[in-house]
Amino acid sequence: MEIVLETGFQVYHRLKRKHFPQLPFQTSLFCPIGVLGPGDLVEITGLSKCGKTQFLYQCTANYILYQLESESYSRELQLVWIDLDWSFDTSRIRVLLQSSGSTTRFDESQLSETLDKLQICHPQDDWQLLLCLSDLQEQIEISGKFYVIFIDGIGGWQQWNSFTSQVAVLQACFMKLNRLLVNFPVTCLASVKLQMPLPFRLKATSGNSESPPEYLPQPWKQMVSQKLVTFRHKEEKESKASDVDTFFIDHFTKTDNAERTNLLKGWKLNKQWKMKVTSQRVLWETLS
Repeated sequence: MEIVLETGFQVYHRLKRKHFPQLPFQTSLFCPIGVLGPGDLVEITGLSKCGKTQFLYQCTANYILYQLESESYSRELQLVWIDLDWSFDTSRIRVLLQSSGSTTRFDESQLSETLDKLQICHPQDDWQLLLCLSDLQEQIEISGKFYVIFIDGIGGWQQWNSFTSQVAVLQACFMKLNRLLVNFPVTCLASVKLQMPLPFRLKATSGNSESPPEYLPQPWKQMVSQKLVTFRHKEEKESKASDVDTFFIDHFTKTDNAERTNLLKGWKLNKQWKMKVTSQRVLWETLS
């Protein structure tokens, strides 16, 4: 159990955030899956190199465009990118912005200034992630902004030779994140690798030199409100000649009446997209 100590100042601001007014923007402006509200946690899951990080890059580029269009976005909205893979690439964001086709006019100085306002954190292990989330809570308490948190590569440090201790630290991280989602105007999108049940994980890693599948404790699964499943087009896997990467993204929401044929028990398929990625731009196509 997490023991929480708060000052009167912190309690006042936390309770005040529970009744914040209607947001002056829609998250659908930068996230194609639709309107996300405070407390939403979207899990982006899929195998390696299936477009999870690219999806977050595109959302970041859209966020920056709307920051440049209106000063109100920069006053009301703050994006935090927690890069657990240490792979965040600002040059990729710049390429997406320059090829976006937007009518918004901006020069290099404006773009650099907006990029500087992005908060990027590079934790090296679960303990640093816990400290990052704790510092973020203090920041949110006094800022008055709506926070969108992107976490890329959650659970990627799982070490099988210290399974119990790692899970305990991860659970503490998730409890801290849950506190942010419940008590403050925070929305989170996080990418994880496709998970397998424990017996399959152990069997898959026993004779495999590759990195073991990522594992997330039960508290994480309870927090997730929406799920995106990404996978690469089958023909793309077989042919490497094309300079276009094609990915499919399925959007699921929780439900009590999911179809029996659904591989994700307790989840209902809402929408499907096709995402075509080149070195210069990203093209979206709605399938259903």
